[in-house]
Amino acid sequence: MKKFIILVFSLFIVSCSNDNNSSSEPENIEGTILKSYKEDSPNGNIHLFENEGSRYEKIVFSTGEILIKFAYDSNNKMTKTTVSPDSNPSTTTFTYNNDGQIIKMEKDNRKLGTEGKLFVWLFSYNNNVVTGELVSDQDPNFNHIKVQYTFNNEGLLISKHDYVDYPAKENRPIRTNSYITLKYDNNKNLVLLKMTQNGTHDLPDSPASLYVNTATYEYDDKPNPVHKVYMNHYMNYILSNEYPFVLERGSIQDRVTGTGTNNLIRTTYSNSESGGIPVDNVYKNIYTYQLNNLPSKMARISTVDNKKDSGLIFNYSAK
Repeated sequence: MKKFIILVFSLFIVSCSNDNNSSSEPENIEGTILKSYKEDSPNGNIHLFENEGSRYEKIVFSTGEILIKFAYDSNNKMTKTTVSPDSNPSTTTFTYNNDGQIIKMEKDNRKLGTEGKLFVWLFSYNNNVVTGELVSDQDPNFNHIKVQYTFNNEGLLISKHDYVDYPAKENRPIRTNSYITLKYDNNKNLVLLKMTQNGTHDLPDSPASLYVNTATYEYDDKPNPVHKVYMNHYMNYILSNEYPFVLERGSIQDRVTGTGTNNLIRTTYSNSESGGIPVDNVYKNIYTYQLNNLPSKMARISTVDNKKDSGLIFNYSAK
């Protein structure tokens, strides 16, 4: 991919002082179970959670129509996501082995008509490495597209290699589409994401190409309310690369819905970023916290004019 863009609700910076990162008077709001959060704009989507706030239920438009619906089995395994709008209807289904590992993923957007296809991915496991292979998109010539995911001993993604492994008879080297590395702090917050792009014909340990994008992240010391939701279905989000957690588009920690145990307060992109990122490459998030230290509001502040650009509003319940 040649884009390293941000989708709907990117998060931004705050100064190192917690006094500058939050309201001076915490809100006395009861409840610790996340029920929903809303993008703080007139037409902002609403993200709804269920099962005591441990998993996504659906994402709806401000008018109430369903954007994405999530389905699970009796073991709380995500089995399907359905994107509802008529303009882009699609489903992603997951198949598991007896060990609970995802072994097949089918992404079906054939409802689009002649442009729609069925993409079938098979996954194999070797210790901390998972390899996905595209075996069908209704074209047998595409079965050489692969993605290799490497995880650390704590189960967090540390690299992703998207490449083309041409058939042996073609006698062509592996072509890397993108190579991503990720680093974390002691609280398992992502602190650095680096992406090398644009079709280098080298393996990931070869000299980096000129097309390298980076993002660095900083956090507060308070709990991220969406951490549990994300980690309960971490592999689904990583392997599917689908909204609302698109790795190639810089998500993971660019939005509040991330792996981190804490809330993102500062994001800095390399100056070479392009494809949807504003001129300002540093952002701040200003939080209002409840007395229990959970965020009730987040405001995205532009560092160009210090004006509010967007934000999030959280809703909790006691049970």
